[in-house]
Amino acid sequence: MSVSHSPYTPRYRTEVYGLRALAAVSVIAYHAGVGSVVGGYLGVDMFFVLSGFLITGLLIDSAGRGLRALPAFYARPMRRLLTAAFAKSLEPVLDTADRRRSIR
Repeated sequence: MSVSHSPYTPRYRTEVYGLRALAAVSVIAYHAGVGSVVGGYLGVDMFFVLSGFLITGLLIDSAGRGLRALPAFYARPMRRLLTAAFAKSLEPVLDTADRRRSIR
């Protein structure tokens, strides 16, 4: 069922995204040491299977639009990952500068 004012396409699978969120929460709860949560591996497996299902659907849609859609498909996660990697790579540089100041 799609709503006309929804920001998502009709192919948006609310139930799959919901299950993926539950899988992530179960892994977080397991690592947080919540007493009744056991088997954090099941949450990891569920998350990867559901993510693979969603990514495969997106790739099939991109392939249906032609080869020019594939670079755009890969550009989104690369921008997100490279931004995080760049920010993380600044940490040793800033830490070294901070240590040099504290030595003086």
